[in-house]
Amino acid sequence: MANVLQGLMARLRDLVHVETVAILLRSDDEREFAMQAAIGLEGEVDAKIRVPFDQGVAGRIAAHGAPVIVDDLTTVDVYSPLLRESGIRSLLGAPLLVEGRVVGVLHVGSLRARRFTKDDAQLLGVVADRVALALSQSRLYEAERSARERAARLAPEPQTTPGQIPGGVRIPYPAPLSP
Repeated sequence: MANVLQGLMARLRDLVHVETVAILLRSDDEREFAMQAAIGLEGEVDAKIRVPFDQGVAGRIAAHGAPVIVDDLTTVDVYSPLLRESGIRSLLGAPLLVEGRVVGVLHVGSLRARRFTKDDAQLLGVVADRVALALSQSRLYEAERSARERAARLAPEPQTTPGQIPGGVRIPYPAPLSP
């Protein structure tokens, strides 16, 4: 899945003409976002930055539940100092929604002052919907694969062979018909 996300983020970066793209996912305890993947903000991924759900730009995007345009990043609260230090001037973000529930945030950033348009926001919203769907499907697949592996480990070994029932009684098979 990581390769798919990196490829998608690279295409998005080129399409929207930005320098940074980031995907933050909600933690298992649902109290914070963790940087999952990024282009241009790899330091935040490496530093394992976690942002409380109700704080910073990611929290604002999640609370809004729709794409958010930030024309001037210096005018809003930023939780991670690395985001501020990255030099991003303008940012556009959208929530990752699965069945109406925010599971993460996708944002793109420009190192120069920029006014993102409603068309940019709409495009990012569509991409965010696709990313959320892909992540959801990936998690379902991994959960199902894990459950199958666990069931296989816990399942008792068969004690019977074809033609036998427990207790050792042999069940005769009918003789093959001969022409």
